[in-house]
Amino acid sequence: MKLTFDLLRQRLLLVLFFALISAMLLAPIGSNTLIPMILDYLNHLNAIIQAKAALAEGQFPLRVATGDQDGWRYPFYQFYSPTSYFVASSIYRWLTPSNPFIAYKATIWLAYVIGGLYMNRLSYWFVKSKPAALLASVVYLTAPYNIILINHLGAFNEAIAIGLLPAVVYYTLQRYYYPHRNKTLIQTALVWYLLITIHLITFLCTSFFVGLMLFLITIKNRRHWHRLIDVGIAYLFACFLAMWFLAPIAVLAKYFVINHSFSSLAVFNAYRPFLSSLLSPVASLAYTETEGVNGVMDIITRSNPALGLFSIAGVVVCFYALWHKQKLASKRANYWMSTLVVLFLLGFLLAWSPIDIWGWLPQSFRVIQYSWRLIGQTVWIGALLFGFAVTWLFNNKLDDRHVAIGLLLIVTTAGAWFPVFERNYAEFADFVKHPVFAAHPDIYLIDAQKYLPFVNTIDSLVVDAFSPLDSALPHSLKLNTPYLIPLSAFALTKNPEVLVKGNMPKAAKLEKARLTAYINGKAMANYEVQQNRFEWRIPLTKADILKTKKPIVLQFKLDGVSANNKLDILVEKIVLSGFLSKTEAMDVAQTKHFCQQQKENTVCQIDVPHDMHLIELPVLYYPQLLQVILNNHVVSYGSVMYQGRLIVGVMPEPGKVNTIVVQFRGLPWANFMSKVTWYLWLLFLCFIAVKILFFKMKTLTSRHIEN
Repeated sequence: MKLTFDLLRQRLLLVLFFALISAMLLAPIGSNTLIPMILDYLNHLNAIIQAKAALAEGQFPLRVATGDQDGWRYPFYQFYSPTSYFVASSIYRWLTPSNPFIAYKATIWLAYVIGGLYMNRLSYWFVKSKPAALLASVVYLTAPYNIILINHLGAFNEAIAIGLLPAVVYYTLQRYYYPHRNKTLIQTALVWYLLITIHLITFLCTSFFVGLMLFLITIKNRRHWHRLIDVGIAYLFACFLAMWFLAPIAVLAKYFVINHSFSSLAVFNAYRPFLSSLLSPVASLAYTETEGVNGVMDIITRSNPALGLFSIAGVVVCFYALWHKQKLASKRANYWMSTLVVLFLLGFLLAWSPIDIWGWLPQSFRVIQYSWRLIGQTVWIGALLFGFAVTWLFNNKLDDRHVAIGLLLIVTTAGAWFPVFERNYAEFADFVKHPVFAAHPDIYLIDAQKYLPFVNTIDSLVVDAFSPLDSALPHSLKLNTPYLIPLSAFALTKNPEVLVKGNMPKAAKLEKARLTAYINGKAMANYEVQQNRFEWRIPLTKADILKTKKPIVLQFKLDGVSANNKLDILVEKIVLSGFLSKTEAMDVAQTKHFCQQQKENTVCQIDVPHDMHLIELPVLYYPQLLQVILNNHVVSYGSVMYQGRLIVGVMPEPGKVNTIVVQFRGLPWANFMSKVTWYLWLLFLCFIAVKILFFKMKTLTSRHIEN
């Protein structure tokens, strides 16, 4: 009994210790009322707020965010980190209902507590030294990469994934060594599933490094090939559990706007870290509070995470031990050390890559976006090697004094990586009133302008660079600058017009100011500057323009304003419309007033005239992922290009009230596969639980008979 109590006390103290270390990492964002004006912080907080609304709808798993893209059922979570936002929004909904920022920090804190516990467990499994394992765990948690993720970048999902990573490695090794234990199958499958649905890029990088590690180890002893197969089975099990998430990405990813960031080698190389940054003992970040757009900073372009002094020291010591054929006290650590050193050096070289090896590799390898993301893999490898190194240096005779001095050095050194630049902050109360994706709100929309086969019908086209796909922020109108409209697009219109939607600034002495629109040098319409918000419709004469057989040049000029009184006119959209006849098609501006949200369904009741052949719905278009029910019958649906986005178009039953129910459900076959696999996982869990219970009862019975 006393032994059990002592063990429980040790574990509780360990949890408390890692809880304090994890809280220390979050100290720079400790305020609950001020949010750093950095793009990722704002994006993730918005996603948590909307995930809470999705939970209230009954979404499980999370798939759709309702508050962005004009509320047109944007399936953000279907393609990005549903588990992270599920955990954070659950905390927000039930534990911190007044503040999503606390839920944001609590989720990261929880992930790093788990990371510390499992790194401690993993390191001890190798070196059989509690002091060395504890030091290695702190090296892992306080690695420069982790601090930068949390405090410099606000990389919410990647930080959570890094916290989970030691558990993934630990259970994978348990599966490799003990495949006959049934529980290793469900444990390994579960942690890999969580990693998949928390951060896909970290999952891909970890798959490569862990897979390569096991392959290199298996080569040493070819009798263990069956172990590699056993791990592969658990890995595939996890993929089938996550099929509802993976399959839609596999089917549609290349058509998304985000795919642009994976295609340019020049952009990929622009973010490659310098060697001086990777080896630096301090953060190489310095900013002023004036940087960024509207006070919002995107600092990812200058963030160069380092390898970390203690990781480098661990690698150097281990390399020395290998070179001189020195042995560690632990046979298991000796067996794995050379493989881990090779993996660390590989991660370092791939991140830095002095030779342009990424240009030789297939484009699909650039899915990680930035080569420095591979430093995340060197973090866990470096922490393990540090544990190996201190065990060897002190001949496995570390005591409390060594641990105390080591912790002091590690924590003190980590302090150099906390924020060193001035930041703008947003008032939490102001942000919560109007939460939106601060940047790239379009990344999981189908790029209709690039993949025209997805377009069934055109309602309106975005003119030139004024696309809602570029940013959630409006653009400044370029006066006296030509905007080109392709003649081929104009030829498809029936009653063409240009819509300019935006903001006129409030300024003095503008009573006589006029904004004039010119088409091919001819004044077509003017607008008097007199209000803040505006929608300016400019009718065009199709016959006259087609006679020119030249591209249409649209220009704007401002009259009645002195040269010293410059105006920054903000424009959200400039679109060409008039492709559909208003007597034959009902556009989304009309139909959205007849639609409402009922739990997960968008339900529309629309009185359709006799001559109406198409109705647009306020739901974003994704092939195969939606179910549309028209008057109690499942019907096919098409796409309509509306101001740069694809929305759902349906052929109605004319002359009656149409009831339309639209649900985003994902791929049915993938959902079915995941459901069946989860049932199998639960069946295995019940089998193991019954087996353990039966074993304990048998043991107690045997002891009773003996007594």
